Amino acid sequence: MSDTQVIEQTNVITTVQLKETEVEEETFVEEKSEKLVGIDPERTTSKNETTTGLTHNEEVLTNDEQDHRYDDDNFVEGGNSEAVSISSSKLRASTVQFSNNNTNVVSSSTREDLLEKFGECAECKRPNTGDDNWCQSCNSEHFRSQFDKWRSGNENIDKIIRNAQLSAKNSKYVLEWIPYNKFKNVDYVAKGGYGTIYSAKWSDGHILGWDKKLNRWKRYGTDLVALKRIHNSQFVTMEFLDQIVKTHLQLHDSNMIIQYYGMTRYPETDDYMIVMEYAIQGSVRSYLNGRFNTMDWYGKLNILSSIVQGLEYIHSSGYVHYNFHVGNVLRTGTGETLITDIGIKKPTIKFTSVLRDKEEIYGVLPYLAPEVLYSKRFTSASDIYSFGVMMNEIISGLPPFNSVAHDDHLAAEICFGKRPEIPMHTPKLLEDLIKRCWDMNPSSRPSAKELKDLITQWWNDIQNDKETEIHAQCKASDEVSRNSTFTPTPLLYVSHPEAVYHSRLLEFNDLPKPNKANRRSKLPSSLPYSESRQIDSVASEYQDEDPSDETVSCICPFNNIANWINSFYKKHKIKK
Repeated sequence: MSDTQVIEQTNVITTVQLKETEVEEETFVEEKSEKLVGIDPERTTSKNETTTGLTHNEEVLTNDEQDHRYDDDNFVEGGNSEAVSISSSKLRASTVQFSNNNTNVVSSSTREDLLEKFGECAECKRPNTGDDNWCQSCNSEHFRSQFDKWRSGNENIDKIIRNAQLSAKNSKYVLEWIPYNKFKNVDYVAKGGYGTIYSAKWSDGHILGWDKKLNRWKRYGTDLVALKRIHNSQFVTMEFLDQIVKTHLQLHDSNMIIQYYGMTRYPETDDYMIVMEYAIQGSVRSYLNGRFNTMDWYGKLNILSSIVQGLEYIHSSGYVHYNFHVGNVLRTGTGETLITDIGIKKPTIKFTSVLRDKEEIYGVLPYLAPEVLYSKRFTSASDIYSFGVMMNEIISGLPPFNSVAHDDHLAAEICFGKRPEIPMHTPKLLEDLIKRCWDMNPSSRPSAKELKDLITQWWNDIQNDKETEIHAQCKASDEVSRNSTFTPTPLLYVSHPEAVYHSRLLEFNDLPKPNKANRRSKLPSSLPYSESRQIDSVASEYQDEDPSDETVSCICPFNNIANWINSFYKKHKIKK
């Protein structure tokens, strides 16, 4: 049989297989195929635009025939809108293209590129599709042969894992069902809005590739991982899997997105757990609490640059984060910054006894854009607003709005233009950028790409000691700190008992419509205001830090030397 006949026959077989599975896939895929979870609702794709690998994977995961890193909302305590609208027919077309890769029907140029980059498969003698001699075609058959050897107890989870295994173009895209007895030294780490985090040692470690000689998977070996137990997940829905598993899988090519390894089940409660790579330094909030006193502008811009690079990757891939705050940004032992919990805009579980017909917001109030509070509609511009709040938090060291209750009154104030206070020592260029990010008008906010280019350039200027405006402003601010006669001591602040920094359902009624005119208006006197909403910062000894306690410590030498800073700027004629 000629090569042409083989290719034609393969295409026919692939098309038949796809048609056979289209009916089955409707049983576990959301009916609204055009609203994929996590995809920005404002971005549109032209008819002639080539579908990305992200779209291919999204559809492959909905094919019934086809058979990693972590966080919590609050690890310590426990622009321009772009979106994508993809038709069902376009998704199916991309599936055919992706499935053809499984049967190695590739153009000669693609074949040559794969051979040059990944080499030849030792089994089928065709091009590998990933590092470590990963051949998607052969490895999918190895996975398929083991389907009858494991079950999660949940049909939807089984399908998600099998689809991921069959469509994995390299080891990063693999998910596994991992028996709980494979984990040792399971220790509690933190508890957040919808899950509890544990650290554990995984005796096998994640899959690297296929060992042809031993006829088994090559594995990483014993590895420290994180287990996120999803509360009440015995009733896990397909919507949840779309939100938290499939969305992350589409972004696994990036080293700035937390990586998932698979799922397991917590024997004490039967809750499902997501297995992720462990980020030993915890969340950015945790990092700030422990190291803020030693951070200079180089260190702060380094963190900001890393975060915005990850955000730009998410947006350029057609996704919105929906729940962007410092608890969902983690740091590894090598200082890498990783983003997690992408696409989670509502709780993971729906109980049959609780029917919620109206739209709700799920998140952390101080980081939510005013238009989200008012219209409950997320865009990439609302992520930019959240990043602006995070910028100010990393600069000041303090959580946003920590001295007031996070209630409907604060939500109304945000809609009227209230923002966290920017420290007076902040360089003017950074101050202006923060204000642009949380501008009342979403279209006036910078894009993630603009932020990435600008902040990365500033960071490089400081790193290379270039004589630029940002370098001069940051140098002056650092000099304020170094030359101060004030000795930095831990500033212990007690957050308001109703200041909540983990994700939760937020229900606000009759909020004012955000607009620039509101910024000059006073808060309506009709809104209830309790004197107990405000709480003073308290400086006291705090020895026993509980991860679930809202009380945290932070070093901040700038709060009591405002006059000294002003005189310093005047003396050196520095423009603030």
